[in-house]
Order: sequence, then C-alpha cells, then structure tokens
Amino acid sequence: NQQREVIYSLRSFALEGGEELRSEARKMVEKAVGRRVELGLADYESPEQWDLAALQQDLFMQYLLPVPAFADGAADRPGDVAQAQAASVEAATETFDAKLIELDSVIDEGGAGFSHRMLSLVMLNVLDEKWKDHLYDLDQLRNAIHYRSWGQKDPLVEYKQEAYTMFVDLMQDVYHTFAERFMKAQLVLNEPEPEPMRDITGLFPPQNNAAPQPSAAPTKRYNAFGILEDIPLEEQAPPKVSDEPKPRDRKDRKKK
Repeated sequence: NQQREVIYSLRSFALEGGEELRSEARKMVEKAVGRRVELGLADYESPEQWDLAALQQDLFMQYLLPVPAFADGAADRPGDVAQAQAASVEAATETFDAKLIELDSVIDEGGAGFSHRMLSLVMLNVLDEKWKDHLYDLDQLRNAIHYRSWGQKDPLVEYKQEAYTMFVDLMQDVYHTFAERFMKAQLVLNEPEPEPMRDITGLFPPQNNAAPQPSAAPTKRYNAFGILEDIPLEEQAPPKVSDEPKPRDRKDRKKK
C-alpha cells in the first residue's frame, strides 16, 4: 500500500500538470543522471583512471546530454564522484529546461505549448508500464516466499525486505526510463490530410435516355428442403433484354 501511494502520487502530478509536474520531472532527470554517473565511475579506483570520454558518450547516448566538464581539456575537471555528479546534474538541469522551452516554442490553436502534455504523456506511460511489471514481480515473490521458512526464516519479514529492495530498483528504473524517453522525445507536426472526395454518383437519378442495364442472372436458389444451393451452369439463363421497340412520343406520331 505504501508503494502504491508513492506511484499514485506521481500519477496525480502527471494528470494535474502544472509546476508540480515539472518539478517532479526535473528531479527524476537529475536522479537518473546522478545514478548513471555513479555507476559509470564505480569500477575505477582513483579519479586519475577515469575515462570521462566514455562516460560522456554514455550520457549522450542515453539522455542526449553533453557535460562540458567531461570534455577533453576542461578546466573544471571533477576530482571525485560527488563533483562529477554535481557537474552532470547541472548540465542535465540546463538541458531539461532547454527541452521545455523547445516544446513550448510550438503553439497549438489555443495558444498553449506542448511541454506539459509531453511531460504528462511520458510520465504516465512509464509509471503504468513499470508499475504493472512490479505488481507481477510481487505476485511471483508472494507465491515463492513460503519456501524461506525451510531455512528457519520468517516469510513475512523476508517478503517485506525483498519487496522494499524491488521497489527501490523500480524507482531507479522509473527515473532512468522517464529521463531517457523525455530527453529523446521529438515533436512532429503533420499537415492535415485532405478530406476524401465524396462519391456523388448516387445522388443524381439516371437520365431518361440511358440504356437499361441487364440484371445479373441468379446463381443460387432454395431447394424443396429450404436449403440454399448453387444453380447448375446449364440451368443459368442469361439475362433477358427486351427487343421490343419503344413507343414513340405524341410528336413523332403527329409528324408521321
């Protein structure tokens, strides 16, 4: 229930929009970038061994995020993980704000931009997708947690610990997925398609001098038992066309 309250509070921000949504979205991007930098530098023993070019490439591939402090020959090269995280988070905040300005530069018919709609759409999709997967994982854990009692462990305590760890991983996944999708989102406006031309042939009655079209011969009939069956080809008669001359008009009779 506590996990559900956290997810539903984020969904309420996404549905209502406004500054709360922008604030939460900005925090997600900052946490995702800071976590990415921490994991990228965790395998090195000292800052002298850091491969900031590879880290810069990773951030750009994941979030389209350039970090000036990670460039070759940068004067403000970070000396520890905290400084590297601070530099990347600052760059992420500037890129996020620039993304909002870019989305708001396009105005709809009502004079509103598209940043809040893009934020809401991406956040709702990510939350719903990840939350459904998390609920499925919790069901699998609940079905198998009773086996922990064989190792003299309380299944309820084990379930709470495992569920909390899974929820922490869930939130990290939500932060990363939202930041990746939103920073890469592009607004494409298509030209309205022209309305298809209406078929107006049936609106006008046929002219009096139009030749009558022969009706197609029937190919099916009902037998004595009331079953619909095909008519043999030799019994199918071609449509009859009347060869009788048409009666002349009164004017033609007078001339005659």
